[in-house]
Amino acid sequence: MVDFYRLYLSRDVEFYKISNEEDDLCYVLLNDLHRESQYSDFGNIDKNFFEPAKNHISVTKIDVADIDDAVNDQIYHFIDGLLQYKPDCDYFVHEKKANCKLILIFS
Repeated sequence: MVDFYRLYLSRDVEFYKISNEEDDLCYVLLNDLHRESQYSDFGNIDKNFFEPAKNHISVTKIDVADIDDAVNDQIYHFIDGLLQYKPDCDYFVHEKKANCKLILIFS
């Protein structure tokens, strides 16, 4: 079972921890840039198919454990569920792998 915890919410940023029963799996940072999307916001897409949206949200997924394909699909479904109905908005998920243990302190 995968659990999703929102750790932080502001006007521009949301931050989530995603865990299973035993371990933290990854963190997801959503950053609303409040600007039109640009070709450079995306990975390898064909420039001929790029159409800018009025707003772009940068998503960074930081893996802190090995994640199997089924769980990774759940995580991407969660992200898509958060963002798919926003009007004239697009996003791209940048994947990172942490090579150290993350310790989060909120005050």
